[in-house]
Formats: sequence, C-alpha cells, structure tokens
Amino acid sequence: MGTVIGLNGKPVHPLMPTIRAALLADGSASQRLEGLTVSVDEWRRVVRVVARELDRPVRTFVSAGAVHAVLRDWPADGHEMELHDQAMKEAVEASALIIEMTSPIARCPSCGRERVWRPGDRFEKSGTITCPHCGLVELQPGPR
Repeated sequence: MGTVIGLNGKPVHPLMPTIRAALLADGSASQRLEGLTVSVDEWRRVVRVVARELDRPVRTFVSAGAVHAVLRDWPADGHEMELHDQAMKEAVEASALIIEMTSPIARCPSCGRERVWRPGDRFEKSGTITCPHCGLVELQPGPR
C-alpha cells in the first residue's frame, strides 16, 4: 500500500499523468467506480499528491457512481478563466440544441388536436412529445 518513489524523490504512480492533465485542463478529474483500477482511497491519495505538486487546494468526493476531484481555486488565472469560459460556452450551445423548438404549438396528425409546448416538458432527441389526447402519437413542432 505505498507509492513508488522515483529517482527524483517524488512519488510516481501510473494515474498521475492522467489526473494531472485533467486537473490542468478543466480543474477537475473524475473516474467511474466500475472503471477504477485502484481503490477509491488510492485514487484520492494520488489526486492529493498531484494537487500538492501543483500547489493547489483540492476536494475529493464520491457521487453518482464516480470518484471526483475538484481544484478549489479553479479558475486561478487568466488562462484557466479562458478554459472555463470556453467550456461554459460549449455547454450552453449543446443544451440549446437539445431544447430548440421551431414553434410552441404541435398538431397531432392522428386526432388533429394542438398541443402547446410547456416548460418542464421532456423533449426527446428527436424533438417529439406524446399527444396527451391520443396517448400514442408523437407530436413534432409545427413550422415556424
């Protein structure tokens, strides 16, 4: 149960390069529990070693079937702020594609009734919802 010490006197672990790259890329690192090749405690120990080498505060926790590490001071400089802003922009653009609608009203081709899209409706990737009148027909938004 120990970490191998390299010739330079610093701890060496096979996970260190991957964890270091993830922390530097976006301030966090995660690994699904079923994909871990070491114990959760060992993964967290490696994260703490990497964070100490980077001179950064880190928080580790287990949630939703994964072990996570988050740099507590991310973003700490202009470069990290740019990375953070780009990641946020990409997330917003991706979510906008999922909920984009061409019209707030859809007409059921079976019963002919219209259905207003409501906040909280669950939209599938195809952009369809189920007709509340027929129950079986999927509605697609009408033309703009």
